[in-house]
Amino acid sequence: MQITLTATHGSHVGPQVELSPGQVVGVGRDPAAAELSVPGDPFLSRRHFEVGCGERECLLRNLGRNGVTVSGRPIQEGSLGDADVIAAGQSFFIVKVLAGPLVEVLRGQAAPLYALMDAARSPDVLNALAAAGLPSVSLYDGEHARSMAWVAPYLVTLPKAATYLPWLATVGWGKSWGTYCTSQLPPDRLRAHFRRFLLVRDEQDGREMCFRFYDPRVMRTFLPATTPREAAAFFAGVSSFLVEGEDPGTLLRFTLNGQEVVQESVAVTA
Repeated sequence: MQITLTATHGSHVGPQVELSPGQVVGVGRDPAAAELSVPGDPFLSRRHFEVGCGERECLLRNLGRNGVTVSGRPIQEGSLGDADVIAAGQSFFIVKVLAGPLVEVLRGQAAPLYALMDAARSPDVLNALAAAGLPSVSLYDGEHARSMAWVAPYLVTLPKAATYLPWLATVGWGKSWGTYCTSQLPPDRLRAHFRRFLLVRDEQDGREMCFRFYDPRVMRTFLPATTPREAAAFFAGVSSFLVEGEDPGTLLRFTLNGQEVVQESVAVTA
């Protein structure tokens, strides 16, 4: 895993440091004590905190009594993910996971990771879910969940260290098997959220139709075209959607900034 840390203090942006696996850098006020220093911030300690990178995650460790928060959460030691904001002293440090193998990008997300898998795309989807033994639940309820299990969409909880994740990255990517998302919601509430969008009403004749939003081909067309009201409803409780591009070497990351859906392209290799 590789990340960059970019410091901001007041209106000044920079400096920046890049970390690769095996590296540890100190962050603080004193250039002699910290590899990433902000001398203009008198509220930073000489070496305020350290960040170390491993193969699968990067960790922050607070070194003193002065506080550190990560995306608003006070911590003494914890992992860092893409788009996390570290606050220390009067400075902020933006975390950016660098483009790399798909599994590293997925594991580098700050919020818990989920997948929306479409069993209708291939019988291998259900076989893989059964073999992996990871928590998964159909978005359908009642009789539909039983009679249409072989074509249903499934919400899958994906721990970052799960051995199933590399399998998805190498076998399922590029085949429109589903979409990833990140969310702080527990699985039951996230499932309830997504169930709201399974059916939509045709504006012309009022008929209800199935909405296959979990299909990446639909998702990457739908999200950029949403109205502010639609976007707010769809992103409620969801931090980001991670969607395969038309070119499987590209991941599209969709986030909501105010009322605007922001699309970022990330180069990946499965």
